[in-house]
Amino acid sequence: MSNKPLTIVISGFAGMLIAEPGGAIANALRKIFKNDIRIIALAYTPWANAAYAQNLVDEIHIIRPLGDPSDHFNELQRVFNLCNPDIYIPALELEVRYARQFYKHFKKHGPKMLLPDIEQYDQVSKLGLHYFCNNFNFLYPNTIVATDTHQLTYNLRHFNFPCLIKSTLCGAILVHNDEEAQKAAYQLSSGWTRPALIQSYIEGEQFMVAALYDDNNDVIQTLSTKKHLVDSHGKSAITVSISNPSLNLVANKILSNIHWSGPLELEFIRTAEGQFFLFEINPRFPSWIDIGSNISNNLPAILVNHLQGKSLTKNEKNRANHGEVLLRDTDEACVALDTFDTLSRTGSIKSFNVIENPCKTNSTKKYTIAITGASSFGITMPGLSIAKFLKSSDHDINLIYLAECYQDTGCYRNDLFSNIYNVDFSSNEKLLKSISNITKEQDIDAIIPTLDRHIQPFCSIQDELSIL
Repeated sequence: MSNKPLTIVISGFAGMLIAEPGGAIANALRKIFKNDIRIIALAYTPWANAAYAQNLVDEIHIIRPLGDPSDHFNELQRVFNLCNPDIYIPALELEVRYARQFYKHFKKHGPKMLLPDIEQYDQVSKLGLHYFCNNFNFLYPNTIVATDTHQLTYNLRHFNFPCLIKSTLCGAILVHNDEEAQKAAYQLSSGWTRPALIQSYIEGEQFMVAALYDDNNDVIQTLSTKKHLVDSHGKSAITVSISNPSLNLVANKILSNIHWSGPLELEFIRTAEGQFFLFEINPRFPSWIDIGSNISNNLPAILVNHLQGKSLTKNEKNRANHGEVLLRDTDEACVALDTFDTLSRTGSIKSFNVIENPCKTNSTKKYTIAITGASSFGITMPGLSIAKFLKSSDHDINLIYLAECYQDTGCYRNDLFSNIYNVDFSSNEKLLKSISNITKEQDIDAIIPTLDRHIQPFCSIQDELSIL
């Protein structure tokens, strides 16, 4: 029996502000398969930041940006010849369509894939979804296509502001007037090289359903979530796995009419009246897909097992957990510059090291340090980097976190902080009282306020803090 690890190629590791799904897919697979798999990151630039997360991927390969399908085929073939993968998981919309065009070739001479037919793909694409929903009487926001600036101006007369301008591939911008709409449409259509969509804005709570189909168009497993907190880009900063009978009923009706193969995401908006509007269908895994803690929730792991002929048992399928929370957090890795140079010059890198903290001392004293501003909701705050640097030094440091609210993603970093305390920053008196109460539980050697708005309050009470 071979000890060769299963080799899986995954794309979609870029995204500074809006994360692509590749990192989440890779992380989900690592949870289940640990080091029994070899993960190859496929990227279009050396700055595919998620690929540099520590112990996540084994190799990075650069290919030319998506253009002509035949060029993309040649690029995939080149990488596949280098790493001889067993499975390929395309994580971006257009990659799925292109990969399907090459499916017959790769079925004989390449990695295994699970992909929809071209007709299935086009049926639920951004351009085709309006007709799909009309045919089956699914609730869908009013949507009109614009192919140039004049058509956009004309079609905007049928909409009230705010409304959404959407790309036919990926991306949407909420606009409040004609000028914003023109700017957003030009950006999302890449200078009108492809159409843009105008869509009515519907107020409500946002829900998502990820599904995985087999190659017989049967659903293997689904996972439902709710966007508990949305950032300024409309992406879910806090996602909760749920079981909602009304959502399941609507989602199952849609899923039964798609006749799909592979991964899929449904996005919904629930109005105040309780109606679920289908907002979007994405032909790939979503970037929140690593929310699952076991095999029942872990759709990427189920996909890998399925492609190896291993089915999800009935007991496993019914053991899915609900009420798990995924927080959109920021991880940081320091990588040597020559790693990027090598990747830029050669197009691939097979090993690289994350640089460890070089801070070394002979100190044996244990310190307890309190830190503020370790959240990465919306804007990444400096407390996260400071905490990671301190924990990676050879000091014996106990870190505690002074949180403003539950939205601070630092609250949940148990790899960094031993205790979390909610602190009232509304006045100097309340701040002093909060710190005083904490010191009754444990001594604090130092406090590091990391945000401008925190520094002045602590300066104002530093004399009182010195005698606590």
